[in-house]
This record gives sequence, structure tokens and C-alpha cells, in this order.
Amino acid sequence: MVLSERLLETVFNETSQEILEENEITLPEKVVYVGGYPALQNQLKERYSNWYFIAVDDLQRGEQQVKQADLVIFNLHYNNHAQFERLKDLLRPQRVLFAKYGSNIQLHVQDIQMQY
Repeated sequence: MVLSERLLETVFNETSQEILEENEITLPEKVVYVGGYPALQNQLKERYSNWYFIAVDDLQRGEQQVKQADLVIFNLHYNNHAQFERLKDLLRPQRVLFAKYGSNIQLHVQDIQMQY
């Protein structure tokens, strides 16, 4: 790797980290996150360890957590119709956000922050 490529990579990584730090999300205590690519969920779990995560294919889990949540975030990019249908009747009392971005955590965090 030539020096200019390393410099560009370093600047990009530092800028990306600054963007993430500037866009930290301040949300209610009880947040449930539904769907999303496993890699994205893992990145979010590292940052927001107090959130409750429901995987796309896990149709038997999380009803009680959704009922008790202050906020439910649905990932629209990677989810399934059955998951939404199963949980939609539980969502009426809670505030619901629909996250549009797939696996780019910076855009994902910014999208959630703008909606909340």
C-alpha cells in the first residue's frame, strides 16, 4: 500500500469514527430493535448494550419486550413480513421508528437520530 492510500484510509477511518461519535443516539431506556443484518445488529449491540434485539428469523421471541418497550425500531432494509405482522398489534402504544438503511452503521445511526 502506498503512502497516499494509507493516508486516505486513515483519514477516512478517523472521519467515520468522528461522525459516529457526533451522532450518538440518546433514546429511552427500553428500546427494542427488530431485524437488520446480523453484522449490523452486532455493531449496534456493542454500542447500545441495553437495547433488546430480535433477529429476522426469530418469530417466537420478544413479544413481552415489545409490549414493555418505550421505543421499537424496525429495520426496513432487512426484515420479513411475518415478523412485522406478528408484532404490529403490539406496537400501538409505543413509539415506532422505521430504519431505512441496511448495513452502513453511520447512516443507520443518523437515520434513527433524525427520526427521534
